[in-house]
Amino acid sequence: MDMPSHDDRRRFADSTRDLPDYARLTIEDIELMDEEDTGRVINHGTTMQAIAAMERRIVLLNSQIEKVLFQLDGHDLTPTLLQALNADLADLKTKWEIARTRLAHYQVQAKQQN
Repeated sequence: MDMPSHDDRRRFADSTRDLPDYARLTIEDIELMDEEDTGRVINHGTTMQAIAAMERRIVLLNSQIEKVLFQLDGHDLTPTLLQALNADLADLKTKWEIARTRLAHYQVQAKQQN
């Protein structure tokens, strides 16, 4: 299965602009879904482009983690919802760790290229 191009992802993200906030997608959202769906890492181009992409992804994941933590904090949650939110949080933290590891790897590559 071929990965969508960056332009494909941008067009798809742009097509969600008129949706409510909770349904809008960013390129980073779509990249995460593509990687999860295919099991392959996206080629972001140059090392510097890969660093920028991982930095954007970390910002996105931090935001998503904050939203889940907000939902967990101070709300009466059913056991099913609590379990789902905790699973979402664990998944987001795993994705965050992967992004941090990839960022560190790309940063080392950039230093070696200089």
